[in-house]
Amino acid sequence: MIKRSIYPDLVKHLQEKEITLITGPRQAGKTTLMNIMKKDLSSIKEKSLYLNLDLENDYKIFKSQENLINHLKLHLGTAKKSYVFIDEIQRKENAGLFLKGLFDSNLPYKFIISGSGSVELKEKVSEGLAGRKKTFKLRTLSFQEFIDYKTKYKFSSNLDDYFASSIYSNSILDEYLQFGGYPKLILKETIQEKRDILESIYESYVDKDLKDLLNIKNTEAVTRLLTFLSTRIGKLTATSEISNRINLNYDTTKQYLHYLKKTFQIESIQPFSRNSESEIVKTPIYYFTDLGMRNFVFNRLSHYDAIVSGGMLFQNFVYLLLSENHLVSKVNFWRTKEQAEVDFIVNVGSILIPVEVKFSKIGKNVSVGRSVHSYIKKYSPKKLLVVNLDTTKKLKIKNTVVKFVPYYDLVTQNIVDL
Repeated sequence: MIKRSIYPDLVKHLQEKEITLITGPRQAGKTTLMNIMKKDLSSIKEKSLYLNLDLENDYKIFKSQENLINHLKLHLGTAKKSYVFIDEIQRKENAGLFLKGLFDSNLPYKFIISGSGSVELKEKVSEGLAGRKKTFKLRTLSFQEFIDYKTKYKFSSNLDDYFASSIYSNSILDEYLQFGGYPKLILKETIQEKRDILESIYESYVDKDLKDLLNIKNTEAVTRLLTFLSTRIGKLTATSEISNRINLNYDTTKQYLHYLKKTFQIESIQPFSRNSESEIVKTPIYYFTDLGMRNFVFNRLSHYDAIVSGGMLFQNFVYLLLSENHLVSKVNFWRTKEQAEVDFIVNVGSILIPVEVKFSKIGKNVSVGRSVHSYIKKYSPKKLLVVNLDTTKKLKIKNTVVKFVPYYDLVTQNIVDL
């Protein structure tokens, strides 16, 4: 079994009255987690029921609130608290209002709801359940979850020692950069098997999320959009530029970008700026939520080349490490109109930590480029991190301590303490 770091929080929330809402991309493992929770509840003699709106017979039960309540009473009774797992809730029209009515009926049932990303799930459900639910976002496997599984959980409590030992090899990083973290993928051995699974996940995404839920008929345009974005990781990408490059109407392009974010395929980060005259203030940068999916839409995994793609994938990888950190409230980037840049400006409470990314083994002679000097001159941060493959060093530029840290320090250490 692949252990997920979110699971203890989900179990803890079973004791709360509010609805547990699990969101995330298709095939990230939501159904698996629900089944594990149901099994664990059964082991302590707690009653539960699992319903999946992808199944026709289960879908019919949701014809009305009254119909569902009668079904729950029949199977679970009303004598004591029991647990109701509802999967693929986005299939239910007006799901937010439907669930709100159930919650407000003060039934003896704890609802655990999940569904793949959709506008219905992310917006209408959330609006309808304001103050009545807690949302848990399940990504594909994080790098830490990936390593834990690969090492059979032998080093879960001492990853620091593992990364520092001769046992660890960057080949694990290479595998993660190429195939990402979809759970089904890491259970397979061959490239062909992994490619087939990614193709199946993508086709399911197109058919179920884009065609069925969002009613997008021109799915080829969405694929063109994703393919274009796969070449633009870490680069400024205006909607007008995308529209021109993929020959798609501007408003449609903007709408499709919105859908891709709501269905957990991409995320955008905004520029950090305190001077609109000299700094970029509007144009975003896009990153993929899963590296395997990025590589699939880019080249169908047929000719992965770390030399060609490694730098941008590593930058996307570092973004994921930063955005997954529970201490980080927001991630931005910094660019000037004269092309000076810092890859990430990380918000930790009131603290801003600039982070530069280098896909290289830096060695003894550490240095930084003119862009970093420009940022230090302008903002005088207490520290600036240079995330790289293997080097731990520090130097001082004016009043700023520049720390070179290997990427795995972002997994094992508090970013504030680096």
